[in-house]
Amino acid sequence: MSLIKLLLLAIFAAALSPVADELSLTVPPLIKEQPLIDSIYKIGPHIVVSVEEQTAKSGDLHHSFWEVDEQKDRLIPFAVKNGERVIAVTGNSRSTLIAASAGKNKIHLVYPDQPTRTTYIKTPDDGPFHLAENNRFIYLVFTDMVVEVPRRGVERTIKLDVILTERWKSIARAIVATDDELILGYDEGEWGGGAYAIKVSEKGLTTEYRKLTSENVCAINLDSKDGIWIAGGLSHMVGRQASLHYYNGKTVRPIIFANDFHEKNGKQAIRSEVVLPKPTAINGMTINAEDDVLLVASEAGLFSYAADKPLSILWSGNLYITYERPGVIVGGFPQGVVEKDRHLYVASRSLGVFRFDAIGSTAYIPVKQIIFER
Repeated sequence: MSLIKLLLLAIFAAALSPVADELSLTVPPLIKEQPLIDSIYKIGPHIVVSVEEQTAKSGDLHHSFWEVDEQKDRLIPFAVKNGERVIAVTGNSRSTLIAASAGKNKIHLVYPDQPTRTTYIKTPDDGPFHLAENNRFIYLVFTDMVVEVPRRGVERTIKLDVILTERWKSIARAIVATDDELILGYDEGEWGGGAYAIKVSEKGLTTEYRKLTSENVCAINLDSKDGIWIAGGLSHMVGRQASLHYYNGKTVRPIIFANDFHEKNGKQAIRSEVVLPKPTAINGMTINAEDDVLLVASEAGLFSYAADKPLSILWSGNLYITYERPGVIVGGFPQGVVEKDRHLYVASRSLGVFRFDAIGSTAYIPVKQIIFER
């Protein structure tokens, strides 16, 4: 890319409203009514976000799914071809499994990469749940149970309290399945979090597990060598927590570990191999084709980590954006990051999706804010 083109792109990005260099924006009225985003995914060619919603009559929580429309710069409803409502998608880059509602307690599993393949299963609950799969099983992880669906055979339901001795009130924030383990990551804010590896035998899930980390988990991903990366963090009024761990199936290696809460009380015991430039939380992670670990940190920006190399700053700025609604301050903190065609898409809790474009090989700039279609 020529120097003139780079200069024009930078001028264009800085001129965009409401996105500025530091993303320290004044939120216009249209943005204030955005739905609350829970997560962001790359499903084949689609960039998809999940939104927390409550059923009007019962108040039950469920998720709706929206995809980025680059032509309109809008988030539009994401649906499978037959019009069934999408209720879950897989959360790591290797898989493109979609679950759609096929009636009460009945789920249609759709495989975008295999249009002729389809599976219908019954569940004891309508959700919400998260999806994961390995070569032998598909897993539907609810708040209090796991439905295990074998490639051949009958599904079975396992109560989580039979496996885990620790109790969590919320659904797992992130999950990944390997042939040997089902990894669950939890994030309950100031109440804590953690990552767990539940052993999978030839017959399926067992009651044997180990706790991998004790930090809040925002993302779990697999690299091309089956290494498992666990990222997390917490932004709180009295401190910040950030962590990145690597798990090879045997040992857990802390790559980033920063915890203001411990440091202020003299309890910091884990050595961090990589140091972030400032106190912040890690709010999202994805892994690209080169196995670079891409991170979004709420108050520091975007980073890239490659094994045994220094942390690379892709963009420096603040993504923890707050604004006021009547009687409450709303935090537009990041909810994850994905990569597609040298673009990084960062989901904001209440401000839609920000797109960053690569300039050169080691830098990105904010280009647009993508909001929900009205």
